[in-house]
Amino acid sequence: TSRALGDDVGASLQTARQQADRLHGAGEISLLALLEVRQRLIDTEMTRVDATFGVSRARIRLEQAVGRPCGPR
Repeated sequence: TSRALGDDVGASLQTARQQADRLHGAGEISLLALLEVRQRLIDTEMTRVDATFGVSRARIRLEQAVGRPCGPR
């Protein structure tokens, strides 16, 4: 499930946060800009988690409907 949604998304989000933190630490962006970046990253992560949950829920419902496991776990 997570592979279909991008395993490297979490790493990319972490890299983006670290970059924003460095820019703020160097005085290149304001605290407000840093917080806005962090909020966008949190929103992106929430969307990814919601999508993963939706796929898992759909798979469970499909397995319940057909009465057997569907695909690898």
